[in-house]
Amino acid sequence: MEQDRIYENRDGQINPFRGSEFERMMIAQDQLNIPRTALFFDIDKTFRMKGDVLNDVSRKLAVTAWEANIPIVAVTGVPFHIDRTAEFNPVFNSVEERIAKGDLPYFPVIYTDAGTRRWILNIDQATGKRHYLEDKVYKQKLIDQGFERTEIVSQLNTLINVSEDFKKVNFRFQRPEDEQTFLNGQETPEPFKVSGYFNTASSDQALKMQNLLQQMYPNLRVAVGIDMNDSSNTTYWADILPIDKHEALYELRQFFGIKIAIRAGDSPNDKSMLIEDVNLKDRPDLLKGAVDIAILVGGAENSVKEEIENAIDISNKGKRKTGSYEITTLEDERKKLFYRETAHSKRLGPESIVRGLQIFLRKARRDQSKDAGNENNEKLYAVIEALIEKLKNPRYSLDAEKKIYEK
Repeated sequence: MEQDRIYENRDGQINPFRGSEFERMMIAQDQLNIPRTALFFDIDKTFRMKGDVLNDVSRKLAVTAWEANIPIVAVTGVPFHIDRTAEFNPVFNSVEERIAKGDLPYFPVIYTDAGTRRWILNIDQATGKRHYLEDKVYKQKLIDQGFERTEIVSQLNTLINVSEDFKKVNFRFQRPEDEQTFLNGQETPEPFKVSGYFNTASSDQALKMQNLLQQMYPNLRVAVGIDMNDSSNTTYWADILPIDKHEALYELRQFFGIKIAIRAGDSPNDKSMLIEDVNLKDRPDLLKGAVDIAILVGGAENSVKEEIENAIDISNKGKRKTGSYEITTLEDERKKLFYRETAHSKRLGPESIVRGLQIFLRKARRDQSKDAGNENNEKLYAVIEALIEKLKNPRYSLDAEKKIYEK
């Protein structure tokens, strides 16, 4: 495929996309003559709620998307793999462990560490065995950008001990022992991510800390949010990164020619992929008729809601239990839809994703006369409509479920 030329083997590195599930789905969409389409979801509190809450909705969403050959690209701040033999042993499970337990499906593509590492699902055609390969080309791109992790950790380590601004909020690394061994010359499981915690009861103080970190590292991305594991809501996490989720997903979308992007998230590091305008000027073939759907799911952090509402003109349609949305058609015929739940809505995570798709489809059908002659968009609407109809059915294919969930 011409769009995939960037992923040809180079420098002796294996191209993990060649023969992957993601590529298979793109080829299947081409054969159906529909615009290339992908779902980009944060994992926790977006695609998957805690415990058994709405797990049936998540599983139906995964199965129906797989049957429709629409890949779910997972984007999370959690690492893919955790070395359980290491001295530092976190209490949370890695993405790899959760897939092995059947808690998560085999996503065709997974971005971990807040979008800074990319893992591609491959299936052995002879044995059916599934395994992930890290995209070494993507990793090299981030290395070439010059993320000076040692310098950042060393500087923060000093400020933690001497800076009043850092002491006031008890700023510390998320894994102090891990960062100390890193400074002593050991490898880190998060080569493109530096993470910390700090404490404050003031949202203004949290914003001040975020601004301070951004001023320290003007060429990097800084995200700050409330640690949802702290019931007091006074613990914040902070990530310093070479790219944000929007930039990570754009790179994949651009080179694979993904025309329809459906994105969903709930936390501060999801903000960029929900509100940033997608500039596709270097792929003019993607501009006309492209569709961008962004969904801020129910249960999202208040700080994210406020920031997004300040960035996007949300039109409330007046129904207390339906979400608010804003939809525009740009000069290049791109459609943009942003959907979020109102304060009165009880929908959470995957329920909001389904609702956002329903809203888009309803609006698209109303505007169908404007798309007269656009056969590809009509085929896309038919695919989304079929997916929604399957999601309404309480039953789904157990055979398909076995193919994407570990048993």
